[in-house]
Amino acid sequence: MAMNKRSVDIIHQMLASTNQRLLLNELARKYDVSERTIRNDINRINQFFHDKNGELLKLEIGGSIRLNNEINKKELKKDLKNIDFYDYALSKEERVCLNICLLALIKGYITYQEIAEIMYTSRHTVINDFIATKEVLKKYNIEVQSLSNKGLRLKSKEKDIRKIIISIIINNTKLIGHLLRQEKVAELIGLEKEKIDEKLEIISRIINEAENESGLYLTDISIERLTYYLYFITVRIENNNRLFEKSYEGLEKERFSICILERMAQYFELYIDAEEVSGLQSYLMKLNYIRKEINNPDILKIQTLTRKFIEGISDLLDINLNNDYTFFKNLSNHLERLFRNDTVKYPEYFGIDEIVERNKEVLKVVEEKKYILEEYSKREIELQDMKFISVYICVAIEKKKNKVKDLTIVTICNNGISTSQFLKEQLIKYFDFISIEVLPYHEFKEKNLDKVDLIISTVELPETDKEYVLVSPILSIEDILRIDNKLDEIKLERIKGIERNKSNFTISNENHFKDSIALSDLLKVKNIELDIGAKNWREAIEKASRILEDNGDIEKKYTEAMIENIEENGPYIVISKGFALPHGKFDHGVNRLSMSLVRLKEPVKFGIEELDPIYFICVLSAIDDKAHLKALFTLLNILKMEGFYSSIKAAKEKENLHNVIKKYEEKYIKLNNWR
Repeated sequence: MAMNKRSVDIIHQMLASTNQRLLLNELARKYDVSERTIRNDINRINQFFHDKNGELLKLEIGGSIRLNNEINKKELKKDLKNIDFYDYALSKEERVCLNICLLALIKGYITYQEIAEIMYTSRHTVINDFIATKEVLKKYNIEVQSLSNKGLRLKSKEKDIRKIIISIIINNTKLIGHLLRQEKVAELIGLEKEKIDEKLEIISRIINEAENESGLYLTDISIERLTYYLYFITVRIENNNRLFEKSYEGLEKERFSICILERMAQYFELYIDAEEVSGLQSYLMKLNYIRKEINNPDILKIQTLTRKFIEGISDLLDINLNNDYTFFKNLSNHLERLFRNDTVKYPEYFGIDEIVERNKEVLKVVEEKKYILEEYSKREIELQDMKFISVYICVAIEKKKNKVKDLTIVTICNNGISTSQFLKEQLIKYFDFISIEVLPYHEFKEKNLDKVDLIISTVELPETDKEYVLVSPILSIEDILRIDNKLDEIKLERIKGIERNKSNFTISNENHFKDSIALSDLLKVKNIELDIGAKNWREAIEKASRILEDNGDIEKKYTEAMIENIEENGPYIVISKGFALPHGKFDHGVNRLSMSLVRLKEPVKFGIEELDPIYFICVLSAIDDKAHLKALFTLLNILKMEGFYSSIKAAKEKENLHNVIKKYEEKYIKLNNWR
């Protein structure tokens, strides 16, 4: 007996119910059918799943329906997603929606017979359904073009096709999920079903990454809807169906839209323009969001390990990457995702193998230092993991080699100023300069570019004799490295004394640490104690924590959690010779962002021979993944500055020690041109 929409909905409701129970009379009222019809639905469900799961639903005396406790819910959800249309009785309304989706997915034409085979119905039924299909399409100003010996296709502006796809996905989310998992649909598109599943999984991960970067978090159903919509977008763009009109809705979702499409462009080798960005912004306005401050309470631990890993690879590569905040942030975010998932399925990332092949020494260093990450994650860092980490390092190295901050940059795009601004934002993200001037293509022809150091363009510029770097509107790894190579040439020219006259542009640096507190502000004088006695490392942590406990910044259980953390994961919190930074999860008794520092009268040992003995215990209580970052990053770097450690060790009073910290903090900020 085939399933239908109502029976599938009942199972989804049962899985979503907190006690896995539903009432017969309530279901009958909800679907406006008799209780007998719901009983028949239950029989239909049990017959369908009998061979695999036995009796799925149990109808008890009094009309209560409960889920069989022995059912594997994870497998059941998977089975629901993969129901074949052969086993699913489609209603006419569902068939009409699927007709439109199939027309939107195919590259050329589709025949009535091909549609009939996908839906397991007759060609005659499909022809009759298309009367209603055309009526629905007409409301969106869309026509169906029919050619003999070829079949059917949509004829309309792309924005109207996108609108109806959005409407169908919002109102028939589960049905679209079934459609995209049909073997016959995969054959029609020219892919294996596994490839579609892989694309959907990649898109879902892209959304997750974009959520973390933008700080906007979707509800589960909105993630599902956005995943399907982005799949349709991918297929439409691959088939050369592009938006040519901008939307001005949802401007506050621009960062989220850029984060998503930036990754889509790289993973699927798509050309994304400003119209696609604005179009997605408009759709993002229709989705539901939740409040979510932080996704991983272990983030401070991951950030500390990231720092140790960067120190290790910097030493082996003989290049200092420790003060590259963008690298630190991006790599720690990547490792957070890596540690969070038991298995990470990587896409075929455009250009990754070529980059790694050209930088084998980087991969070798990652392999040599991966033990730092494996000890914490309790999982093997595999070859593909190492390749992705290597790409982050390669980009950081290129940026380091080509660090020139006083450049005059012009970006040029043929779609107007908005696309250039979009490109500018990416350049700020990846490089140390800020793109000073943005130009649409038609203005570029009349612009005097004599004082410009570098032109970065998304279109070819046959009218100019000046060199330029041709890139995609959404930068790929290859684009980034191509820009880096050009910067290297400019740097060499300057070394040789070939200086250009500079125009009076103002250059500013990105503020990486917006809403993040400075080290000298976080570590207050009252939270510093000198020459404290402690028998061992546990007692040292307890005494440093007591300062914050007495202030009400942390609870006793946070201190206990820090000690348990070291017992479980080892003394990775020793971040420099003589200096330890114990910390725990922010949801284990943290009340406020705070920091304390204790200098011990006699040092203690944590068990790291090359860094023991430890004189300083600095306790950090973080409340999220951002507010402490400026202080943490500064501390990690000034500990490496010549004279800092000896100065804090020699300080007579805690006020003197605090002044030393402030002095080196200001020196470091000045050296790195922070705001």
